[in-house]
Amino acid sequence: GDIQRSKKNGESVFVPSSLSAIRNEATEITGYVSVSFDISKERKLRDQVKYLASIVEQATDAIISVDEDKRIISWNSGAAKLHGFTEAEAKGRLLQELGIARFTREDEALSMQAIMEKGVWITETMLYHKDGSSFFGSITGYPLFDGNHEIRAVVFFEKDISLRKKMETQLQQYNEELESEVASRTGE
Repeated sequence: GDIQRSKKNGESVFVPSSLSAIRNEATEITGYVSVSFDISKERKLRDQVKYLASIVEQATDAIISVDEDKRIISWNSGAAKLHGFTEAEAKGRLLQELGIARFTREDEALSMQAIMEKGVWITETMLYHKDGSSFFGSITGYPLFDGNHEIRAVVFFEKDISLRKKMETQLQQYNEELESEVASRTGE
């Protein structure tokens, strides 16, 4: 396992423990060899990756990534709650197979074109639960690049905006009623 040690300057570092016995021709132990190297940076990077992964997993918004074939690579708990499919049910499947968004091929092509050319695609549309029921949602898509600046995947963030849309509709109705009332009182 990893051992925490202190450098001469007092800084803590982590090193893997590796100890090997040295034996003579009679297989008697005559000494030991210990090899240590600093893995503090690797450990820090690993901790950062775990931290970021926990943020994605605990997000209440759906975060879904797909490969170039539109197969689902990642599906966080927000996606599971929003759409009703478990990660095991969703990963490896095509987005169209799940039916969580119902776009024409032309709409899909336009969304991918926007992602490639502008770096982002944003829309508000009907989205669907596993049971087929619908809700109004917002989708934002971004490309995910590798080290060579090649697109490795596309990440979609989805949010249920049904309540906001309902409130917008009510506000519009109230405004129309108010305008009608004002028009009738002023004789217009």
